[in-house]
Amino acid sequence: MRGHTEKVPTAAELASGHVVSFRRSVYAARPLAAGTVLGEDDLTVLRPAHGIAASRFSDVVGRVLRTAKGTHDVLHDEDLVGG
Repeated sequence: MRGHTEKVPTAAELASGHVVSFRRSVYAARPLAAGTVLGEDDLTVLRPAHGIAASRFSDVVGRVLRTAKGTHDVLHDEDLVGG
């Protein structure tokens, strides 16, 4: 990632045991077919962080979706063609 530093969990996140639930990931904003070239309007950022980190949103824009996704399905690196 270009110029990105990884966020360190806060004391509250660690104490609650919900580090993942406080973070956000990139999700499909609407149903998307396999082969879709992803644009900003195709994506949203939601909790919890079970997929591609929200900090990588701009890295996902312009990539091609390998598998179809429904509204609010989380995106993983393996769902995308190329890198």
